[in-house]
Amino acid sequence: MNKQQEQRLEELLEVLRDRFGQGAPLGKVLTAVKGIHRVSRGAKLSVSDMAKLSGESMSNVSRWLNQAPFIRLVDDPEDERRKLIEISDSRAAQSHLREIEEILGDPE
Repeated sequence: MNKQQEQRLEELLEVLRDRFGQGAPLGKVLTAVKGIHRVSRGAKLSVSDMAKLSGESMSNVSRWLNQAPFIRLVDDPEDERRKLIEISDSRAAQSHLREIEEILGDPE
C-alpha cells in the first residue's frame, strides 16, 4: 500500500468511526453503507436482500440497520413479513455518501 492509499484508508476509517462509533464491527458498517448507497440510488431493498448481499444473518443485518444513521426499516406493503430499507434523512445520507466517494471514488 502506498502513502496515498494509506492516507485515504485513514480518512475513510475516521469518517466511518464518526458515523458508527468507535469499535463498530466492520460488517455492520459496510452493510449499512451499502444499504444507504443502494437505497439512495432508488433500489428497493429488504433486510433479507441485504443479508444475502453481505453474507450476514438476517437478525444481525436487521439489528445493524436499525442502529444505522440515516436508515429506517418499514413494513413491505406487498409482504408484511418483510422489512424494507428507507432513507430517513436523505440530505444527511447524501452528504455521508459524498464524503466516502471523495475518499474512495464511487462505491459502485
